[in-house]
Amino acid sequence: MMPDKTERYSGTIDSSRIESKGANVFEVMSNPGEIVLAFGNMQPVEAVRNDGITAYLANRIIMAPSIAKRFTALLARKVQEYESAFGPLDREVPTLYPQEQNSLPADSPTYASEKTAEKARSLARLIDGLGVEYGLERSFKISDRSLLMNRFIMGFKKDQLPGDPDKTMGSVFMQMGMPGAFIDECRALLPKTEFFHFGFEEQRTGCLYKAYLEFKVPVEFGTDGSRIRQEPFLVFLGFKWNPFDNSTRAMSRYTCYPLLSPEEIQEKLACLFERNPDYKSFETAQNIVRNLVKVISNDKIIYEEVSEESNPRKSFDMNLYGADLCIRDIYPLLMDIGRHYSLPADQFVKLCDRIRDKRFGHLSGGIDREGNDFLTVYYGVERMQGSRL
Repeated sequence: MMPDKTERYSGTIDSSRIESKGANVFEVMSNPGEIVLAFGNMQPVEAVRNDGITAYLANRIIMAPSIAKRFTALLARKVQEYESAFGPLDREVPTLYPQEQNSLPADSPTYASEKTAEKARSLARLIDGLGVEYGLERSFKISDRSLLMNRFIMGFKKDQLPGDPDKTMGSVFMQMGMPGAFIDECRALLPKTEFFHFGFEEQRTGCLYKAYLEFKVPVEFGTDGSRIRQEPFLVFLGFKWNPFDNSTRAMSRYTCYPLLSPEEIQEKLACLFERNPDYKSFETAQNIVRNLVKVISNDKIIYEEVSEESNPRKSFDMNLYGADLCIRDIYPLLMDIGRHYSLPADQFVKLCDRIRDKRFGHLSGGIDREGNDFLTVYYGVERMQGSRL
């Protein structure tokens, strides 16, 4: 027999084990099907940057829209009762990151819309505001008759973060509008994470936010000091979502195949493109590997393969910074790629001319989520210092 309400709540409450938590800043965010209340704590005065404040996430409450509506009505009534008794509340609310600050990476091309440009600015402000030293890397993505140039990644080492990394990164994830399931997974993986990388990508319509966790590399050395060949290992997890509607999302797994010879990389590429041997991304990767055989050692090419669940994406990523090449060194190859993909000639030539002296970093390509051939060129990573005061 179930007790009635009087019996159920008539006991004495033991408050000796109740933990008190306070918050002095909060933010309200909406995602499809849920309203999120994020509570945090402002940092001391020495952490204040410019006209904004720095805050770290403490707790969050996720409610269905119907519950949020009832909560709002109740809160409004309580505020009205308070103001009737004690006078009006202070209506001036500080912003976490001032809108007037423009922190877009220098030399960014023109954005298709102000909405996507503001998403790029917001992410750049957020990461720069952590005050850590970070690497800023740009890229452009090529597919049939499409050239996407508004792309960047900002990455830094976890041990640079002040205070508790879990609180700091939890706040960053929330402010980016990361899906709740991704936040939980990222926070669970923080102990294994060595680097964080945050990216923005403007697409044909809309844009993507990205958060990558880079894990510690299990390097082993022999008695002679040389690195020992290892089994493949998971080096990155990539969490990607539409910041305007984070129900559109994907998680990518990046598996590293260490110390492959150029011949072994070509074999891996052939397996990856077994069903699509005519794709230009396959031909381009093969050409680059063949041309690098005589100039760099095996440990200078870092080869990874990328996969995602529930979609056809299969792609590769080759980190080639160790080759010490510039964009001008692959200029003829890029022009050939531009013709193959029917890119707008003037626009592509201007881009390649503008970045010709930048270091050639990564080449990635393969089959995207829609089953289409693509190539991405990453270049010119720069060391930057965040501006948190």
